[in-house]
Amino acid sequence: TNAFRIKEAIESVYSEKGVVILFDLGSALMNAELAIEMLEKTDHIAIADAPLVEGAYIAAVEAGLGKSLDEIVRACEQAKQMVKVARS
Repeated sequence: TNAFRIKEAIESVYSEKGVVILFDLGSALMNAELAIEMLEKTDHIAIADAPLVEGAYIAAVEAGLGKSLDEIVRACEQAKQMVKVARS
């Protein structure tokens, strides 16, 4: 959850298609936000509030289907609701 490593990871995969960041802890969220602030280009980067494993799987599938960054983030975040329902 090191902000500098997150920044490097974003830069290593960045493209105009976008980058979705998933996190597992509150401190990881804060460091992801800090990493984004350190970048020169911040467009096409989004943080999804989603379960890590389920969100990563959904993001990969949605990206493979050619969905937009916003559509991918929405799908990831919907997974949070599905996990809550499954656990209740």
